[in-house]
Amino acid sequence: MDEDDVQRFEAGMEFLAAAQRGAASKLARLSESGADANFVHPITGNAALHDIARSGSRRLFKAFLRADDIDFLKTDRDGRLASSICSAFNNDAVMARFLRLKERRQAEASGLDYAELAKT
Repeated sequence: MDEDDVQRFEAGMEFLAAAQRGAASKLARLSESGADANFVHPITGNAALHDIARSGSRRLFKAFLRADDIDFLKTDRDGRLASSICSAFNNDAVMARFLRLKERRQAEASGLDYAELAKT
């Protein structure tokens, strides 16, 4: 692992920690600075999107959306999309619907079958 890999890993872990702690202002700052919003924790298999969907925090979600190149089709370790996690763990139907819309659009733009992806 070279110095660049170490820096990317540390930045990714900092991004995840901000999402998990509910530090919306730090998450927004990291998002705007180009941090990898799709970084996956090496043990839990979650990206920040999954943790935010689980929390249902709109404030965190709004900060997260400032990031570039968000992969809304990234699944957690159990193969679930963020919209499924959101629906299962909090009562924010609006956030879950917004996530489904983003997932569907990203799937269509990539030539993927959203219905097939959303089965889990």
